[in-house]
Amino acid sequence: MFLLKIFLSFSIFLFIKIEGTPTPAVCKEKAICEWSWIPKKLCGTWYCYGVYSPVKPAWRNFWGVTNVCKSWWKGSHGISIHCQEENDWARKGFGPFYTGLYIPENLPWNVSNFQWTDGSPVDFVDWAKPGQGTNVQQPNNGAPPGQVERVVINSNHWHDVVADPGVVAIPCKKLPVRVERTFLSHNNNPCSGNSCTTCNGNNSNGRYSIYNCAVHS
Repeated sequence: MFLLKIFLSFSIFLFIKIEGTPTPAVCKEKAICEWSWIPKKLCGTWYCYGVYSPVKPAWRNFWGVTNVCKSWWKGSHGISIHCQEENDWARKGFGPFYTGLYIPENLPWNVSNFQWTDGSPVDFVDWAKPGQGTNVQQPNNGAPPGQVERVVINSNHWHDVVADPGVVAIPCKKLPVRVERTFLSHNNNPCSGNSCTTCNGNNSNGRYSIYNCAVHS
């Protein structure tokens, strides 16, 4: 009987403690993309991804890398890659493919002249090493005389090429229409003191309030 009283007392104490403990805010994010585009948060940032495939044979080159995405889908560019996570995800989903990395036609070949079609910084690379589908370190501008390897394919690792008829995909990348954050909080407004600055109202949900906060539009 004594043990039963101790058990019941502890159970009541535990129940009161749990019920009385404030629940931390929970944040859920969702990117809104145009129809058929894939929302994905990679390298800490939301983007929308699409792919043009099969690319016409005449476009599997510099022109295709620099024109297909922006011509077909307004606001998009050939995919830029900024971390290993994005590189692996894109290779698994689209590869082999043409990246958005290129050397403008008004510049000579030099590894320092590679840039992304969307203008973002070149802060990550995955050039193939000997034994990774190549006999020499990439990039190497191994084109015949009179030609320049100005574009890059991602085929397990990156290779600079003039063109590759066997690569038929050009993934495209663009900013989402908007990113929505939904905060679930307990007895406090989660929109104060955090990165969510614009609250679009809230609705009661039992003990919680739902705040839909627009990150950007």
